[in-house]
Amino acid sequence: MRNIGFIIFALFIAFAAHAQDIYLKKNRFFTELVIAGAAENIKDVKKGERTVTLMFAGKLTAGFSGKLDDRFISKITVQGDTITLDFAPDTDFTFMTEGVDAKIVASRKRKADDIKLGYGIEDALIKKGSGIIENTEAEKQLGIADELMAKGTYEQAAINLEGLLASDINSYYRQEALFRLGSAYYEMGSKSYKNYITASQIFDDFTNLYPDSYLFRDALIKSADSKEKADMYYEAIFAHEKIIRLVQNENIQKNSYRKIAEIYQTLGQTDRAIEARENYVKRFKDDRDPQTAMIGMLYADKGDYETSFRYFQGLTGRKVDYSKFSPESLYAMGEVFDKRGRTEEALYAFRRTYGYYPSYEKADMAMYRAAQMNEKMGNKSAADTLLLDTVNKYPKKPGGMLASIKYADTHVSEKSTADWEKFLTNALASKDFEILEQADVVVIKSLFHEKAYDKTLERIDKFGKRSYSSPLMSIVFDIKQKIRLQQAKQAYDETRYDQAQEYVGMLLKEFPDSPYRREAKTIGQSISYGRTEARFKNGDFKGVIDYIENFLTDETEVIEPVKWSKLLDDAYYNMVKTDFDASRVPQALMNAKQYIAQFGADGAHIADIINMAERLTLTVIRRRFEGDRFLDVIQAYSENQNIIDSSKQQPFKDTVKAYAAFSLYKMSMPDNAAELLATVGSTKTPVYWLTNLLIGDGSINFQVNTLDAETLVFLADEAEKKNPDTAIKLLNEYTKDPKLAAKQKFKISKNISDDAKREQLLVSIYQDVNKNPSKQFDGYEEVSLDMGILYYKKNSFKPAVEALSSFLQNHAQRDEKRAEGLYYMGKSYLKLKDNDNAVKNYMELLESVPNSVYASAARTELEEIQWRKSLTR
Repeated sequence: MRNIGFIIFALFIAFAAHAQDIYLKKNRFFTELVIAGAAENIKDVKKGERTVTLMFAGKLTAGFSGKLDDRFISKITVQGDTITLDFAPDTDFTFMTEGVDAKIVASRKRKADDIKLGYGIEDALIKKGSGIIENTEAEKQLGIADELMAKGTYEQAAINLEGLLASDINSYYRQEALFRLGSAYYEMGSKSYKNYITASQIFDDFTNLYPDSYLFRDALIKSADSKEKADMYYEAIFAHEKIIRLVQNENIQKNSYRKIAEIYQTLGQTDRAIEARENYVKRFKDDRDPQTAMIGMLYADKGDYETSFRYFQGLTGRKVDYSKFSPESLYAMGEVFDKRGRTEEALYAFRRTYGYYPSYEKADMAMYRAAQMNEKMGNKSAADTLLLDTVNKYPKKPGGMLASIKYADTHVSEKSTADWEKFLTNALASKDFEILEQADVVVIKSLFHEKAYDKTLERIDKFGKRSYSSPLMSIVFDIKQKIRLQQAKQAYDETRYDQAQEYVGMLLKEFPDSPYRREAKTIGQSISYGRTEARFKNGDFKGVIDYIENFLTDETEVIEPVKWSKLLDDAYYNMVKTDFDASRVPQALMNAKQYIAQFGADGAHIADIINMAERLTLTVIRRRFEGDRFLDVIQAYSENQNIIDSSKQQPFKDTVKAYAAFSLYKMSMPDNAAELLATVGSTKTPVYWLTNLLIGDGSINFQVNTLDAETLVFLADEAEKKNPDTAIKLLNEYTKDPKLAAKQKFKISKNISDDAKREQLLVSIYQDVNKNPSKQFDGYEEVSLDMGILYYKKNSFKPAVEALSSFLQNHAQRDEKRAEGLYYMGKSYLKLKDNDNAVKNYMELLESVPNSVYASAARTELEEIQWRKSLTR
């Protein structure tokens, strides 16, 4: 029942800019080759004895060229701008155009076109109404021939008649013998079509020789009938047209009109068949309805259901004798009405088909189709009854087998698979693959209904191997998908999660676009979520994040995205919190920023994350700042600027801006530092004041005494690097801790290269500390050391001795500092010509700090003193 396509190759016509399809339609009577849309491009047609060549307006390329497996057209050759068709021997062919298409029709060649039987018949000597000269022997031979033909021995009858025609008989007996001879060959046509050809020629000779014979009309009809049976269709058409012209009997004319239409129909020339039927309707008004139905059927054959429907619809709404309609037209009427949704009218047409013509080859199908119409109309009981009647009446015909399939499919849940296999015995053994496949699908459905999944899958596998191209594969595959889904659900319910995942994977791998993919994915993703949640509870936050992010990236259909996003949110938060609590600052900050970027304001933990991110940012920047990594401070500020700028915590923003501004200053970008410092809000940190101090005019416009000791030291150290005067000014204003201020000023004095400034500062500190004991810081005695050395270098030896004496009295540790004081004390005494005190200090140096760097110099000085003393003796 499956249709077979007829396209054999495509011809590409360059000038037309698109391919022209060539169709080959054939049966045992003819072959029709159609070149679609090519009529206007054909310049010329040349016919040979067994070839026809079509010349086109441009060069051609073809997807096929060569020999054909066809009884009439043996070869097609495409060359340049021509197509040449070679025909088999004894083939008639003709070229024609229909609309935009070009056609070549080939059929069996008429045999013995110029046969002259040579029976000695030259003229029609006996006319209607003439006298007959009786011939007893001829009468006898004709009688013998009639007896032989009555017995079916047509060959012997033909021999006798040919012998009679070869004898000397008159014209009357020649007519009788010739007509009988044609009839004998006609009867022998069932053995060989060549006998039909001979019969047609004998009858043609008869009509040519005896146009006035009383047998003339019968000979015309016999000739046409013989040609048709010999597959000489065009000659048969001509013969019937001749009958229509020459025979006045209306019934005979009707028959010829019908025959012409039927022959065109046989040849596949539906348009000409329609034209013939329409001519019939115009000629014979009294018999129009059956022919109108036939025309409707022919339009349906063409696929023009709209026109077909108009013809069939014209037969409704009035009294029509449907019993005169052919079964073919009634069946076609049912099909067309069904296509147009006229179900009730389709039902009546199918009923009439099998009711009027129970022996019609499609009566079983008409009965089955009637059952379908009942089902469409909601008459389920009537449909079931008719289906079972069809099965009982036509058990081995297509309609009966289809009815059994339909009934079983509708009631599949009511019986066991074994019962249905018995019920479908004929369908399951059918040689019609479509019927066999439909029956097999019902068995598969029954097995599925019984939840015999393994058997169902086994049967589906066999079905696929045998019928992989069947349109029913979609139904079979649907069942297979349902089985996989049910298996996955069952395994999931029984907590066999690995197996459930396996079934889900099998379903989605084989059927990626399955209509059950969402249900399957729900199961698979539910299992994956449960396992991921378990990892979360075990603290594997990084693993959870990696899995979910890959899952959300790769998965195109996330079933419960909110649930997955929440778990991802929680995992990120816990990962950040864990790193934060463990002081893994860079890692925690990086993940906090990732959280903010990914979840933003919608994050469930956004407030906590932002708080941690700000604290982490401040920690990173402070650590880099305290490590004098100023370029890294600037980089950290830039990398975390979104966190800083979006923060609602003003102290945090101001603090990191101050660090960044100072770092910019330290990286020789004072203008950038000033610009950033100007954005600091109400929180004025020490770093802010320091930066402001450094990039300003040196004025101190803040309360110095509000600073703690550490901050003061920091500010003083940094201010000293730019301008020691500014640092000293800052320390002078700091009265909160006089010792600390004095100590820092003394520290600054050591780094001043300008001797005058250094002396001025040292004198100030020396006097201030000596005058105010509250300012005597730890190690303040070093001020006296530095003053003594300064006085020595300025050749003020007595003040040097005084200052150094004060140092040595207060610094008793035997260290490098005491060694330095003793050395310069000795040198000062030498300058004052007091060698004894000089020797005393040098000796103490060598005794108390013998490993000092000054010990060697002291020995040299002692040797010098001893040498000079020796000179005075």
